[in-house]
This record gives sequence, structure tokens and C-alpha cells, in this order.
Amino acid sequence: MGNTLSLVSLALSDFLSTLDTYRALKHKVSLSPGLPRPNPTLSFWAFPPSPIARHISELPVYADYVVIGSGITGTSFAQSLLRRISAAGGEGAGVKVVMLEARDACSGATGRNGGHISPPLYQDYPALLKAHGPHAAQRLIRFRLAHLHALRAAAAAVPGLLAASQWREVETVDAFYDRGVFEKAVGKLQQWSADMPTEAAGHRVWHGLEAAERFGLADDVVGCISSTAGAIHPYRFVTGILADLLARYPDDFHLLTHTPCTSIAAPSDSTSFYTVTTPRGQILTPHIIHATNGWASHLLAPLRAKIVPFRGNMTAQRPGRGLTASAPQISTSVTQLTASVPHEPALSVESPVLASTPHPLQFVPGSRSFIFYTSPVGYDYLTQLPASGDHGAFATDGEMMLGGGFATDGEDGMANVDDGACSQRIGAHLGGALPRYFGAQRWGAEGSPRGESAGSVGASCGEGLLADSNVPAPTARADQGEGEIGHGDEDTQPEWYEGRVKAAWSGVLGISADMLPWVGRLPPRVSGRAEPRVSESGRTDSRVSGARAASSVGGSPSSETSRASFSQKTRKTLSRQKQEQEPSPENARPLPQPAVPGEWIAAGYSGEGMVHAWLSGTALAGMVSGVAEAEDGMFPCEVLSVTEKRWKRAKAEDLLDLFRN
Repeated sequence: MGNTLSLVSLALSDFLSTLDTYRALKHKVSLSPGLPRPNPTLSFWAFPPSPIARHISELPVYADYVVIGSGITGTSFAQSLLRRISAAGGEGAGVKVVMLEARDACSGATGRNGGHISPPLYQDYPALLKAHGPHAAQRLIRFRLAHLHALRAAAAAVPGLLAASQWREVETVDAFYDRGVFEKAVGKLQQWSADMPTEAAGHRVWHGLEAAERFGLADDVVGCISSTAGAIHPYRFVTGILADLLARYPDDFHLLTHTPCTSIAAPSDSTSFYTVTTPRGQILTPHIIHATNGWASHLLAPLRAKIVPFRGNMTAQRPGRGLTASAPQISTSVTQLTASVPHEPALSVESPVLASTPHPLQFVPGSRSFIFYTSPVGYDYLTQLPASGDHGAFATDGEMMLGGGFATDGEDGMANVDDGACSQRIGAHLGGALPRYFGAQRWGAEGSPRGESAGSVGASCGEGLLADSNVPAPTARADQGEGEIGHGDEDTQPEWYEGRVKAAWSGVLGISADMLPWVGRLPPRVSGRAEPRVSESGRTDSRVSGARAASSVGGSPSSETSRASFSQKTRKTLSRQKQEQEPSPENARPLPQPAVPGEWIAAGYSGEGMVHAWLSGTALAGMVSGVAEAEDGMFPCEVLSVTEKRWKRAKAEDLLDLFRN
């Protein structure tokens, strides 16, 4: 009886502890994430800094569009919007786009991720099929797949950016060290292949030693599933496009870094537009685009517990000497890449090539990415940078970019927005994982720094990785001026760690309560604010441009409400600014009719931003501008749009249950 009572007592204690944790988490996810931390950990991607890292344009009093966030979503939106409007009405067409960023340009999740363009396909298909039906599930899968070459096209459109961003097609390998997880994955692959045979044609299953030999993994790998994906240098990609926008549209595109949006006021009796407040002043605008992902609910209170911030952890590691044999350079040519690695005929264990070269094509730096599964919960992800063969400012030396370890951190990452520190537990896990995945013998002796500056900031990998809130990892200095950090000066090189782990940093993801992004117009109930008033026709041309503001500064000339809503002081200020900066209406081409004013969002990528964000941003630009493009048709609006019904159904409890299970 005593033993029985003890067991009951232990079970009850465990239940109450779990219940308390659950309640604490539920409260935690309902809180505002606040503004981004001023001193984040230093991402390996962000060195050398872009010339526009701390760019601060002049703050106008009025903007046709205010974009909050300078990551991949905001950049995609701004580029697509300006391109569409320019094509319809001339270069820039007189619109004003203001992009606000709380810290350096691209200092959020985009500049802190793993560099993968590797969409979850077969992994998600059964759940998507069950929840949304075959048509919507397959459209979402194709939307994810389209990002590989959409990102290439975007990089290729900017001179020199395709090479600088290191876009490349890679062979991606899902490596399984748990038989049950592997068998379940194979079953999902079979189901997806039956429904989408064309898209699944490049996937192949490898078993046991065949997989170990083919991919140079530890001998106890159970199996692998290989296919084609992509990789990119996310920071260079985004900052390269932002620099191009500043040069291409000097009068129309305004980037203000270190200028957070601190509040948004709804239209009122004194103005028919939103009032966006920043430390540098206020801006009036009819359109606000929220591109802040994990921080979105700071300005959108109704989205708290719908889009939940989550702190992820990343490392850059030196490969073991057993992995660093010389290899050819990686090309950005799709044709060459397709012929070289991802689609080559599979080699069997008995192949004479294998006999003479134990691990063929194993470590051509930059040619492969991996997802490692060791248990039913969580995974780690790895991509390797190309070896550039030099040591200039943009050199890479085959660094292995490893992130993950979500299961290791328990619930600590949930609603954690402190990217000024790294998780101690995840750091310990990531620091020791790679020799285990590849096998100690294949990993070989530890790689050593070559031509690097290494010193007092963490003399070993342990010091750098085992950082928690009390022992922060290296951070970007908040007091550096634009001249110090904004021009890629090699004299500012950070002191990377000397051991296996070269750098460690964290970043804040945005996890959606229903695990799908939120893209589109925000209904007033979801934004928490009233929308600007419109004319009786139900539409108003809200652009304050020379082409369409001949009779009124405040919106459509036909809108009596808009004309009457501005104070006399504001009207005079905007009129003076227009006379100085805008083209005359006689010389301007007609602009397309934009959407009704309001707030818009693309966020909640749940760790898969590189295969959702870019085309979500371009689709949003189509919705806002009223200018359609062919690629807009692939956007799966039936599952990603923001509606009150979806907002009501998305429950934090479901998300918490998912992470607990």
C-alpha cells in the first residue's frame, strides 16, 4: 500500500508540475515581445557588415507605404512594390516607401538563420492534406518549392549579387538515426510521391551502410532521404537588394535603421491616416506593412499567442580535418550544379569509385545540406559554406553552419526574445554533435584557424557556446557609428573563437499557432485598430504623389472626409514637402489603383522563412499595389490569408501541446 501511495503521490506531483509549467507558458506567450534587444549576439553572416548596415535616410512626414522590418519579407515587399509601380507609372512613379528597422539592416531572424532553402515537403504533406484537402496542400507545397529559383532570380537581377550571396543548388540529405522515425518518414514520402509524382521525382531513399558511405555519415545511421534544395548567404542577399533599392530609387525608397516603430495610432478626427511614431519623429501613412515576424505582436496586440516568438540558436564550426579534402569550387550556374551533384546517378556500395575513394563527393564544400533526426522530437540542420580559396573580406572557408537543438532546451525557447545570449544547453549540444553525426573517424582531427583573428572573446569553443543570460555571447556594439560598421572595414573583424565552434549566436523566430504563415490584409479586429476612412465608392487612391494629389494632400480628391481631416499645420507641411520632392502632375504617368488603405502582414513562418517569406512578400506587394504579376497566381491564399475565422481558431493551447508532445 505504501508503494502504491508513493507512486500516486509522484504521479500527482508530476501532473501538478506539468500543469504549472503549462499555465506559465500560456501566460508567457500572451505577453508583448517588446522591441528587439539593442545588443544582439553577433551573427557570423553579418561580417563583414554591409555598406548600408546603418543607413539612415531622411524621415519624411508622409509615406505612401511604411514597412516595419528590413529582413527578407520587408525587402521582398519593397522591391516588388517599387518594381510593379515603376512598370506601370515610370521609375519610382513618385511614391514614397519608408522602411523602419529597430537595429542594423537585416539584423533579425533573416540575418541569423541557417542559410537553407530547403522546404518541408513530404514531412508536412500528410498533415496539410488532412487539414486543408489535396488542392490547398499541393498548392502550398508548390509555393514552397518555387522559392529556390525565385531567390536565384532575385539575386541575379542585381549585378554581382548572385556570386556574393553564394546562391547554390545543393543535394539535401535527411539523415535518420532512429529506425522508427525513419520508417515513418519513408511512409510519408510514399504518400506524397503518390499524389505529387512530378515534384517527388528527385527524392531517393538510402538504407544503412549504403547511406553512410554515400554521404560520409556515422556507421549507425539508419537511413537517408536525399533530394535537391538550395542554400544562400541570407545577409548578403537581403542587404545587397536593399543597397540596390537605395541606388535605384533614391527619391522613393527610404531606409531608416536604428529607427524602431514605437507605436501606431489609428485614424482620428485630426488625420484620416495612421500615425507611425518613431524616436526620429512621426509619419502619416495609409498603408502599414508588418514584416517583423517574431516581434509582430508588439504592435499587433490581438496576435499575441497567435504568432509566438521563439529563440533559436546557430553556430559556425570548423570542419574536422577528415572532411576538408580539396575540392572544386561551387558554381552558381543551375546547369552546372544540376549536372554535378544533385541529379547524378546514384552510386552503389560495390561501385569501383567507392572502392578507391571511400567517401565520394562527400565534402565538396557548399554542395550539401543536412537535416539530422535522432529522436521523434526535434532535429538539427546543417549547411556548409563554399571554400572561396582566399582570405579577403568576403572569403568563406567551408564553415559548417549548424543550428537546431530545439528539444534540448525544453520550453525555455518559447516566447524568449533575448537574442543577446545563447542557450547553454543547446550550445553544449551543437558544440558536440557534428563528430557524432559524421562519425569520429571520418571527422578526424579538429580543424584549426587559418588566417583568422582569434583572441580574448572565448578562447575555446566551450566558452563561446555555453553562454546563457548571465554569460552572453559576443554582441554587435550598439555604440558604433555608421562610419565604423557600415562599410565592411576589415579592421573591425571580430575575434572568432579558436576551437571547433568559430561563432555562436541566437535569433528570434515567429511560430504560428497553426504552424502556417499569416499573409495579407489585417482585419481591424486582428490589427486592433480602425482602418482609414474611404470615399463613398468604397475605394480611395491614398497615394500622396504628384500624379494623383492635385487637389488634396489627404487621399482621393473625391473624398470629402479625407480633405477635411488634416489640421492646417499638417496640410501646409505636406504641401511644402510635395512641392520640393514630387514631380508635377502634368508630367507624371497615371498610377495603378492601390488597395483600400489598411494594415498588412507577412509573418509567422515557424522556422521556415526561407521557403515562405520571399514570395509572401511579393504576393503582398501585389495585393497592396493593385498591380498583378504572373507569379501571384501561385500564392496559396486559401491557407495563408488572414481572416477573423482563422484568427479565432488559432489557439495557443494547440501550439503548446505540439511542443509538449
